Amino acid sequence: MVALAAAGIVALPTAATAATAAPAWGTASGPGPLVAGPGPAWSWGYNGLGQLGNGTTANSAVPVRVSGLTGLTQVVGIAAGRYAGYAVRRDGTAWSWGYNAYGQLGNGTTANSAVPVRVSGLTRIVALAGGSVNGYALRGDGSVWSWGYNNYG
Repeated sequence: MVALAAAGIVALPTAATAATAAPAWGTASGPGPLVAGPGPAWSWGYNGLGQLGNGTTANSAVPVRVSGLTGLTQVVGIAAGRYAGYAVRRDGTAWSWGYNAYGQLGNGTTANSAVPVRVSGLTRIVALAGGSVNGYALRGDGSVWSWGYNNYG
């Protein structure tokens, strides 16, 4: 298992073991997403900025499926930042949703999204983490990628 942590914590199978790995679990300090992969992601809690990823901005005290309009499936790991959620699919693509004023969704915009959007340019992702207004990814080749707020380097 590979683990990468910031504000959120996620443990994912490596690319070599993804097909046979035990379920991966993610926890976070923000909304409470949880997934037993691969499958759909679920989230709950505050949703004023769309960070539950279900296409709404309504808070939820019970789990709701993270799907929005994209039908995000085959999720093998998740993480959460302060107001954004992140998921990695079995195919190694990274997805995000929620607050995006600093580009923390990684899709080249600063528009919030209440549905999952693909993090641009990343493939072969094996772990994700979310910071306050940043996203982080670990690729299968060991390289680490980040995006979002960078005023302090």
